Amino acid sequence: MGSHMDEPYFISRLKEHLPLTIEHAACQDGLLVVSGSQWSFTANSSWRVSSAQGFEYGSDGGPAKGQEQELSGLRVTEARASGFRPLDVILILNNGLAIESFSATHFEPWELRLPDGTIMVADGSAV
Repeated sequence: MGSHMDEPYFISRLKEHLPLTIEHAACQDGLLVVSGSQWSFTANSSWRVSSAQGFEYGSDGGPAKGQEQELSGLRVTEARASGFRPLDVILILNNGLAIESFSATHFEPWELRLPDGTIMVADGSAV
């Protein structure tokens, strides 16, 4: 497989704050926002929620009305970068669901705000 790349800075910063509890989840105009006490993650471009069984819903096949509410009360227990673009992020939840954000289609595909005040934005031009 070759040498494992160092994980992106935003992933290591995010991991310092895990677990993070999702207190609010909202899907509107194709955006997904999950947030909790002093933190938030906004997926602006392509995103999906998947389970061990596969695709559940996402920006292309939107959730049934209110379906994203199931994310409330869950905890983000793991985070990792995915794919060929280190800007793609996967948030792993304690019940096995995963929130995946893809940086293919949007200049700023996601924004992450951490409890220490850090705000990180994926810049699609930096890939």
